Amino acid sequence: MRWWTAVAETALWWAGLCGLYTVLISTVDALELLVGALAALLGALAARPARLASGARAGGAAGLWPAMRRWPPAVLVDTWRLAVLTLRPSRARPAFRDLLLPERTGPAWALALYSATPGGYAVSADPARVHVLTPGPGLLERALTTRRVTG
Repeated sequence: MRWWTAVAETALWWAGLCGLYTVLISTVDALELLVGALAALLGALAARPARLASGARAGGAAGLWPAMRRWPPAVLVDTWRLAVLTLRPSRARPAFRDLLLPERTGPAWALALYSATPGGYAVSADPARVHVLTPGPGLLERALTTRRVTG
């Protein structure tokens, strides 16, 4: 049964990485999809051993679905914010913040989802610390937690 979980985890990593690559490429054609599938395979084959070596776990799924629903609009809003800050850098107020994640919310998936937006990225998981470009919480941050501690 152990080999089945390894195959399933690798397949999930591959599917996720393929999906991410497909979203990020500018021209979707056969060659790009082939390159993406092969690169995703390399990443998927390395992801499980890296996860096992680090001892990382996904954690609880509390708040996963609300966060997943808010992720697409958060990407759009954060992309707009980043475009505005690129044109007017004086408006940027970069800062580090500690997020207080609710009980049974896995910091691994929550911070990975947070880092998949242009609005910020995870710096550490214990405590859940993020780097942001603007002082106010974004859509995804509000979905992940209702409280925050300024770092």
